[in-house]
Amino acid sequence: GGAGIAGKHEPSGSTTRTGIEWGNTFHINEWLHADFNAAFSRARFDHDVDPDDTGGGDAAAGFGCVNTPNIVGRYIPNSPTNVIDAGLTAQHPSGWFGSIRARHFGESPLVEDDSAKSPAYTTFDLQAGYQQPQKWLLAVDVFNLFDKKWDDIEYYYASRLQNEAAARPDFVVHPGVPLTVRVHFQYFL
Repeated sequence: GGAGIAGKHEPSGSTTRTGIEWGNTFHINEWLHADFNAAFSRARFDHDVDPDDTGGGDAAAGFGCVNTPNIVGRYIPNSPTNVIDAGLTAQHPSGWFGSIRARHFGESPLVEDDSAKSPAYTTFDLQAGYQQPQKWLLAVDVFNLFDKKWDDIEYYYASRLQNEAAARPDFVVHPGVPLTVRVHFQYFL
C-alpha cells in the first residue's frame, strides 16, 4: 500500500517468493544473435498483513481522506509477476549495426488484496547505425516504437490534488517514455 510512499518503512511480515528465471543467447552467425530472458514469480505474505488505509489516515488535518479503505490481504505491492526481455542484435563486420528489443512487464498488485493492479504492457525499441572503428559512430535510437501508453512507475495510495477538497485513494503514476527518436554521433580522438 501507501506506507512506503508516505515515508514509513515498517516490517510487514514474512513472505514466500517462488519463481523461475530463464536467460539465453543464440548466435545465428558471427554477426547476428538473438537473446531471450524471462522471469516468472509469485510473491505473497505468509499471513494477511495489518489493514492498510493507503495512507488516508495520514492526510493533513482538515483535509481528511475520503473513503479510507482497510485493505487486508497477502499480495506484496509492486511485486512483478512476469518480466520478459528479448531481442535480435546485428553487428556486421562492415560497420553496420542494429537491434530490435521487446520488453514485457506483467500486471502487478498495487495493494495487499490485489484489488488495484498495474496493467501489463509491452514496448519495443529499435536501434540502427554505422561505426567506422576507432574513428566515428552514427546511430538512431527509437524508443517505444509503437507509441504504447505505459507507466514507468505506478502506486495506489491516498493523494489530494490542488482542486480536490479531500484526499482519496487513487492511482499515482509516472508515465513511461512515449515514441522518442534520438540521433547520436561520436567521434573518437
